[in-house]
Amino acid sequence: MKARKSYSLLCALAMLGAGISTLKAQNAQQSVSLSVKELSNSKWNTADGIPYKQVPGVNLGATAFEVLSANRIAYLCNASNEVIITDKVSGAAVKKFPVLFAARDFVYDKGLFYVLNAKQVSVYDTTGKNVSEISFLNNV
Repeated sequence: MKARKSYSLLCALAMLGAGISTLKAQNAQQSVSLSVKELSNSKWNTADGIPYKQVPGVNLGATAFEVLSANRIAYLCNASNEVIITDKVSGAAVKKFPVLFAARDFVYDKGLFYVLNAKQVSVYDTTGKNVSEISFLNNV
């Protein structure tokens, strides 16, 4: 029985090795070209920048961003529980408004910010006013 287990393990390792070799060969044939472009350079830990905090077990700061227009970017900041809108050229914050505690992600669409946390999505207008809530806890 011991020899059979060893043989099975050896066969499994050989198949895995063959699969990895095939994967490497396929990847070598495909060429992927990526281009990185800086959109903005925002200020960190300044009065007109994006807060950053180190606390035990976690670093808090910008967790997501959305390009709003040719000259504005919005960041979701879990260090301050805010959406922070910055100027792309100067990197300075031009508007801030508070959002849900422990927000996880957000998206901007047609003039509204949709901010996600564990229990709901809160909808904010561009002035930072909370215009609606979409609860999904009981719908799951």
